[in-house]
Amino acid sequence: MYFRKADVIETSRGCLHLCNFCSIREMYGTSFRLFPIDRVLADIEDAYHRGARHIFCTDDNITLDMERFEALCEGVIGLKLKNLVFTTQASPIGFAKRPGVAKKMESAGFVSIFLGIENASSRTSGQ
Repeated sequence: MYFRKADVIETSRGCLHLCNFCSIREMYGTSFRLFPIDRVLADIEDAYHRGARHIFCTDDNITLDMERFEALCEGVIGLKLKNLVFTTQASPIGFAKRPGVAKKMESAGFVSIFLGIENASSRTSGQ
C-alpha cells in the first residue's frame, strides 16, 4: 500500500448503522463488539514485526467511540514503532464531535482516512 509492505487489522466487528447496501448488518444484525485495545496493539506489533510498514484498519466503525479511538491512538504512539503508517475508514460524525483527535492521529502515524458518507437513502436518514 503506497509502496510499503502492508497488513490489515480490525478493532471491532459489526455496525450500528442501518445502511441498506451493506452486508455487515446481514452477518451481525445491529450488534457491535469491540476488541480489547491490548489485542489491537498486539496485532499491530505482530504485523510490524512481520515486516508491515503500512496498516489498514478495515473496520469503518473505528471512530464510533471517539474516546476509545483516541486511547488507541495513544497506545500506538506508545509502541514507538518506526516508519509505521496507518490508513483507516471513519465516520465524519466522530470527527465533528471531537475535532482535536486529528492531531493525535497524525502523531500515531495516520496518513489517510476514508470518510464514510455512504448512504443517501431516505429510509436511513440520520444514520
